[in-house]
Amino acid sequence: MPFCSACGSEITGGNFCPHCGKPTGFAQVQPDIEQRSPGATQQPHAPQYLSPAPPARRVLIFSLIGVASMFAALLASFLPWVSYSGVTIGGLHRDGILVLVLGFIGVAFAFVAAMLKSIWPFPVIIVLGIVVAAVTITDILDLTRTVGLSLSNVGVGLFVGVAAGVVAVVVGAAGASLCSTNSPLP
Repeated sequence: MPFCSACGSEITGGNFCPHCGKPTGFAQVQPDIEQRSPGATQQPHAPQYLSPAPPARRVLIFSLIGVASMFAALLASFLPWVSYSGVTIGGLHRDGILVLVLGFIGVAFAFVAAMLKSIWPFPVIIVLGIVVAAVTITDILDLTRTVGLSLSNVGVGLFVGVAAGVVAVVVGAAGASLCSTNSPLP
């Protein structure tokens, strides 16, 4: 009879010691074929390590929401970012050009995810959403710290940019989670 290497107790079989619970190193052998009645045909079990592919419908929904959020970020560049004493400054006069470029890139990656029903573009969408939200939040903070300007002077474009960035991060994370929950195990 073998003995447990951790506690020294006698082991009768199994994967774990019945006394201390440590792994024994012995693998219990389980048949691959289900036992049936003598006249029935025997069917092998499906491999347990494969899980289904991510549902194409969910990938499509998340990618279309990603397209919409990154398109909103793109549009935020053209909206007013500052309004003060009747003067309105659009996003293209500030960091809106960066948000515009990021929006184009995000729309492209979200379209790739939608067309291929693939999940690999979602981490890119997360990063783009973080950068869009960070740029617009930074601009809001810069404007409100300026003497004489308050949150009421912040234009709608900055708020749309923040919302678009946050939605892109959430959708990207949801799409990327499809990958982690439905990928085959090694």
